[in-house]
Amino acid sequence: MNLDSYIVRLNEKLEATAQTERFGAAAIEKAIHGKATHLAAKVNKAILLEAGSVLVVIMVALLVMLFNQLLWVQLMAGMSLLFCLGIGGIYAWKYRQLNRLIRFESNTTLLLHNLIAAVKQFIALYNWALVASIVIGGLIGAIYGMVESKMPVEQTTMPTILKAWYAVPLSLSVIVVLFWATKWYINRLYGKPLKDLERCAAELTNTAE
Repeated sequence: MNLDSYIVRLNEKLEATAQTERFGAAAIEKAIHGKATHLAAKVNKAILLEAGSVLVVIMVALLVMLFNQLLWVQLMAGMSLLFCLGIGGIYAWKYRQLNRLIRFESNTTLLLHNLIAAVKQFIALYNWALVASIVIGGLIGAIYGMVESKMPVEQTTMPTILKAWYAVPLSLSVIVVLFWATKWYINRLYGKPLKDLERCAAELTNTAE
């Protein structure tokens, strides 16, 4: 075998190896793309389930406001209704956004970048809505409780337990437990898919190097 033949065969072997590596990288990218769309669909499924629960709460709140004449009960139902309408709007927005990415984004890198950003934003908005509802609800409850505490007993409508001296620490304890339980729930439901998406992005970066 002369030198020229050896060089030709060596180049052919190197080209075949490079082509195999390219096909391998393409297969890995395709697998990552499929996993990313599956994770996004999982998040959308969770959003739909939560939206169904919110719809039930809205219906109950409306019924309470229609048929219960106690002002403090109507205030609680109204706060629940406002929170559910707000979080429902966030659900609808994020569901459409994720669905568009799943259906129309073919570039795996852009898909992962946009999915991660969208899920992070959704978790942040969810937490913000939670904190805002607790703060506003607590303030309204405290103001209403103080007003009723100055009224004659026969004119008050709130249960005695809500006007007793231990009502404030009791309410604060309930709020703290509810807040951390909801944060744990949010992280469990949406935090895990987010971490999986971030792992997919890291794997894609390692494949490209």
